[in-house]
Amino acid sequence: MSPDLGIEAKEVHGYTKDYTGRFKQTKTPHHTWNVVKLNGKWHLIDLTWAVSHGNGGSPDNFWYLTRPEDFIYSHYPENPKYTLLKEPISFSEFKNINSH
Repeated sequence: MSPDLGIEAKEVHGYTKDYTGRFKQTKTPHHTWNVVKLNGKWHLIDLTWAVSHGNGGSPDNFWYLTRPEDFIYSHYPENPKYTLLKEPISFSEFKNINSH
């Protein structure tokens, strides 16, 4: 049994874009990631993408504690509050923004 580290975490269901930045047309969420609360602040983590985008067995650390302003280009949650943006964008806006 692992120790309780006292870290609050939530599962987030939502939508993602493919590697080219195109939105997969679907009406139901097709991906899950997490938000974790560290030192009183919520952060975004996508362990699935960290592993799948990694190289040589090493995860891509970009997907660990990713800035909300970067995460929004590829991930959109069912509940917009989990964008963690001060001013969340709409789902329609998400589908139309291009990666930077």
